[in-house]
Amino acid sequence: MAKPQYPTEILPKEGWRQCICTQELLDSCPEAMLGRKLDGTKEQCINPDDGSIYLSVLPVGSIPNLSCSLLGTFFKVDHLHFLPDNEGKAPWKGGAAVDEDMLREENYNHYPDVTVVGWKVKDVVGKKLPYNRVFDKQKLYNEFKKASEGSAELRKVVVYLDAWEDLKANPANAKQRIAELEGEARVNHAPTMLNYWHFTIDVYPAEGDMNPLKNASDGWRRNLAANLCDFLRRCYEIIADDNQVAAVEDETLWVKE
Repeated sequence: MAKPQYPTEILPKEGWRQCICTQELLDSCPEAMLGRKLDGTKEQCINPDDGSIYLSVLPVGSIPNLSCSLLGTFFKVDHLHFLPDNEGKAPWKGGAAVDEDMLREENYNHYPDVTVVGWKVKDVVGKKLPYNRVFDKQKLYNEFKKASEGSAELRKVVVYLDAWEDLKANPANAKQRIAELEGEARVNHAPTMLNYWHFTIDVYPAEGDMNPLKNASDGWRRNLAANLCDFLRRCYEIIADDNQVAAVEDETLWVKE
């Protein structure tokens, strides 16, 4: 059976910017909202006991670079029934419009039953995410501290790190120390070949370089991602209608001057 035709109105256009600035988006539309599809009906996705999204539906492992779309533009709630795949989900690098040949059926999937949830961008951006890291040696911690302070300066954030002597001792191993750290969530525009309005919710640890967390496989990475996962599972809105979403009307956000 043939898939429904992919919505061409959400494709990247010639003359559009490669990147929408999140802060400019919030300045223009403070109530801007991201939407994401959950696979299945509301009964299959939402826990009736506490109203949270089931962990099996939005697992911790999906949190780094969580895929969403900016609503209130050309992108409508119903477009979340479609999901780019293969060449369709490759990054759009700006410049030319997407060739219609990209709309082959193998480059997207269609999901008849979805539950659409959303988060206000302002509630996610800068969300503080406490987490701990264990260090075996003072030398390793000092190297970490130096790298963190340099990263903080580049990212224009504040990182408070105690001296080794002030760290908590690990009750499981007296030689180890526990550093209490604070990561943060950010929202980044990540247009794809078949969805200009694709954004990601990203997790940034206190340390390291300018890049967000890429996986939540184990240890402190998983704990950091789990912190954001818990927030997103509990602090969302179910969106059934485009009238629930604030309109993003400033086209200069995405159209080059």
